[in-house]
Amino acid sequence: MRGESAAPRSVRSPPRLRVRWTIFLYLFGFGFVAYFQQRGITVASYQMMPQLHLTQEQIGWLLWWMLLGYTALQFPGGVIGQRVGARRMLVIISLVAFMATLGVPLLPLLLTGSALVAALLAAQLLLGASQGPIFPVSTGVFETWFPSRQWPLVQGLQSMGLQLGAALTPPLIASLMLSFGWQRALAGRRLWALMRNRDVLALSVSYICMNYVFYLLANWSFLYLVQERHFTVLESGWLASTPPLAAAIGSGIGGWLASVLGERFGVRTGLRIIPLISLPAAGLLQFAAVGAANPYLAVVALALCFGAVELNEGPYWGAIMHVGRSDSMAAGGLMNTGGNLGGLICTPIVAYLSGHQAWTPCFIIGTGFAAVAAALWLVIDPSRAAIPSASARVNMAAASG
Repeated sequence: MRGESAAPRSVRSPPRLRVRWTIFLYLFGFGFVAYFQQRGITVASYQMMPQLHLTQEQIGWLLWWMLLGYTALQFPGGVIGQRVGARRMLVIISLVAFMATLGVPLLPLLLTGSALVAALLAAQLLLGASQGPIFPVSTGVFETWFPSRQWPLVQGLQSMGLQLGAALTPPLIASLMLSFGWQRALAGRRLWALMRNRDVLALSVSYICMNYVFYLLANWSFLYLVQERHFTVLESGWLASTPPLAAAIGSGIGGWLASVLGERFGVRTGLRIIPLISLPAAGLLQFAAVGAANPYLAVVALALCFGAVELNEGPYWGAIMHVGRSDSMAAGGLMNTGGNLGGLICTPIVAYLSGHQAWTPCFIIGTGFAAVAAALWLVIDPSRAAIPSASARVNMAAASG
């Protein structure tokens, strides 16, 4: 393994094992906090809209600008992370995210009207940009410190941390809103090779489609339960925590299961099995949610749907690590750029339709996206020759010379 001495394996493995899982726990907590920061505004918007005279479509634009920053910094964030190192990159982005998060409740004290809306959009853009590199940088760290058989596992477990943060957000923000108000609640050729690699492109497009469903459930469940299913604010706060809680469980199970299936059937077949089953299931569960006569059954269907979607985080990120190898930060950034384009597509569609009390088409569109996401896995082969690293190309050049 990288950086090890020639000491016997029995001597060096236990310290490295402890270090790698300590690093993982740090990244797990980092993602937990990041998703709490991102999701807070989706619940606080229920009070923000009447108090700040914002429309639901304007809330949608706030979410869209956060996703724009998040999407824009995926690939560049991964590239910069490879250059400056993961530790320095994570320190920088955490400081920027803190300032952006603090700005949202403070800006209404200083500004009103269109100036306030513009400032809130800028704060959301900055928040998204600061958090964009998290997954790509984490992917590079995992590629360095963990054996390949555990890549889907650690990616799935990190996604669990993200969804646990998302699950905690609705009940906590809803309770704080009722008590205190919303303001207190809140590299050249290698890169070109990545961008034209067929498996990177297929994974990215598939991730776009899957993430329409992800952002539909992650950002809009609370308002759907209040507006369409007519739960109270506090009931919706607790019930809206069940889909991300199911997603957290799904992420962990999916990562573990993908690792097991990859070992049992090989990388190509093992990583395909989960998305080819769970993504069509997520599409059907969206139909079940909007068609359920009992509102509590709708909540169950939404939770199962989100769990089915998040079963796939381990397979997607494990696959991109197999393709990218030493360029996993940049490859992961490129895939997650595509993934968050799904959010950029989803947000204005759902904001417009839900603002006109047309929630059902939002989920019907999601069913179509889930089907396309699954179909694309039929052409993805993570075991195909990986993009050669710099050292590998030097060796091949030397051999050919």
